[in-house]
Amino acid sequence: MQAVLEAVGFDALVQASDLVVTGEGSFDWQSLRGKVVAGVAEAALARARPAIVIAGQALVGRRDSMALGISGTYAVAENPDQVVSALADPAGTLSRRTETVATTWSPHHA
Repeated sequence: MQAVLEAVGFDALVQASDLVVTGEGSFDWQSLRGKVVAGVAEAALARARPAIVIAGQALVGRRDSMALGISGTYAVAENPDQVVSALADPAGTLSRRTETVATTWSPHHA
């Protein structure tokens, strides 16, 4: 994972950003232990940038995600009943969730 982050110049990208967004199908206990989300969160934390996760499902609690350096976690399917509809229209549900997240993290313009 570190080699990939270095190959794409991720540190410089984080430095030039106000917010770091990463994603995963299922943000779970494995995400906290060496997967891409953990590397992205570590890089953002090192540069004092907030990092958020947009995932199909978020199965990690707030305390654990904050310990990793994640400022916010947003699930496309917020409960088990929504998984089927999210899988039926992955692009649409991800788009709608991302739009909501963007309004949360974007400064309001007059």
